[in-house]
Amino acid sequence: MDVEINLKVLLKSFLKHIWLIALITILVTLGTAAFTAFLVTPTYEATTVAHIWLDDSEMQATGKYDYATKILKLYVARIKSDETMNYAADLINDEDYTPEKIRSVVDVESTQGDPTLHITAKSSDPDQAINIANKVSEAAAYTIDDIATLVEIETATITSSSPSLAVNCVIGFLASAVLSFGICLFVDLSDTKITSEEQLAETLDVPLLGAIPMVEWQAEEEKRAEGNKSQVQRGTKS
Repeated sequence: MDVEINLKVLLKSFLKHIWLIALITILVTLGTAAFTAFLVTPTYEATTVAHIWLDDSEMQATGKYDYATKILKLYVARIKSDETMNYAADLINDEDYTPEKIRSVVDVESTQGDPTLHITAKSSDPDQAINIANKVSEAAAYTIDDIATLVEIETATITSSSPSLAVNCVIGFLASAVLSFGICLFVDLSDTKITSEEQLAETLDVPLLGAIPMVEWQAEEEKRAEGNKSQVQRGTKS
């Protein structure tokens, strides 16, 4: 039997299962919050901002911003080089952070149209992320000194962390609410049995003129007949 899904059907199904939907949504949201807070190790990002200033007077005469912007890729490559990473490892002075490990957790981005570099470090420890970003910036200032001067504008600060507890809770809330409602709606639409006069009238789209009530004495007679039949069967067996 085809069932037309309209706003009335959706609202009716929602109100019918509202407590079940609310319970599932609350449990999933709380579970998501607990999982994010206690079982997932957060990752913090710390970013330091540095500006490139050229020492060469001839380069400055042509426009230091224009020139520095054109060769930003050169500075980024120099900062990610083995020389800078080795020097940063010496400054960090932590045997867990080898030059290769530092390179894997550090990202260098340039600002288009402006000779500014953003050096970002990632770590599960926010203080360590700040320390790595600052040390890499210090090492970069040393290794690119022969072509330009790197002037630190902002020391490293925590700019973001992941995963976000709030974002995960919102996603868990919305996903569980939609999914639980969808399941309840599917169950309702799959059940094609007629259980009431109102449902019959609504399904057939005809007015209900009357209903034949169940006669209690007929039900009692049927029950009594079944009982007598059982007794006869037991007597026959004995």
